[in-house]
Amino acid sequence: MDRAWQRRLAAAVVAVCLTYLVASLLFDKRQGEGPVILVLTATHGVHSGDVPVVLAWLVGVAGCAWIAWRA
Repeated sequence: MDRAWQRRLAAAVVAVCLTYLVASLLFDKRQGEGPVILVLTATHGVHSGDVPVVLAWLVGVAGCAWIAWRA
């Protein structure tokens, strides 16, 4: 396996792990998640506590894309 493939594989694994982490944080019942800032359905919405989680995910996945692109 050449170096480019190793970097792409590493980036894909990290992206999957980040996505799992974010999904578990967003869809788990948490205390103190903050007020709803965007209503999606009658029982679901985006809370203020979700914003840092999504921003961290975006930074992590952008880093993975950069690693894969430079491979």
